[in-house]
Amino acid sequence: ADLPQGPTPVMAVSRGAPVPRHTFAMTLDAKLVWEPRFHGTDLRLAAVIYNLLGSGTELLEDLRTGPTFRQSLEMVPNRALMVELGLGVPSV
Repeated sequence: ADLPQGPTPVMAVSRGAPVPRHTFAMTLDAKLVWEPRFHGTDLRLAAVIYNLLGSGTELLEDLRTGPTFRQSLEMVPNRALMVELGLGVPSV
């Protein structure tokens, strides 16, 4: 009670322990779907873009001391595009 700096928190894990710290990450994804009918056949064309804004957030870092200290171990994957083509698919 006589210490001027206030209470000292107790560390749950010792320093240098290989316990990962994950960062919260959220990406923005988009999906476009076009379903025309062409000569009596149902068509479906869809495009999905993952990580639309291209964020490069670090998810996990190396906590061990040494030359790899605080090096990124996991990152949010880069922007990706998936295209889908369906023939004779009924509209959903």
